[in-house]
Amino acid sequence: MNFTDIIELDVSAEALILNTTSEDINSIIKIKENEIPQLKIKKEAILFFTVHDNIENPIKPEFTINIYTVNNYLIEFILESDNIEKLKELKEYIVSILI
Repeated sequence: MNFTDIIELDVSAEALILNTTSEDINSIIKIKENEIPQLKIKKEAILFFTVHDNIENPIKPEFTINIYTVNNYLIEFILESDNIEKLKELKEYIVSILI
């Protein structure tokens, strides 16, 4: 599947671009409790990340990726969808990019 509307790779800048605009998947990007529509982050700025999923929840299937950066920011990327299979594929795709 193609998830470029959610996450893009900027090869020239060695960065990731996170987006909140998608037809099938609802997403939220938060930095310091502020929501933003798009974020570009260099891969070298990422210290580590964690994934918390609640995909099997029948009411609100979702997962959250917390990205910790070298300048002590916590970026919270929350993704939810009614299509559980697509959400699982997206989770695997994003984790493979971040590794």
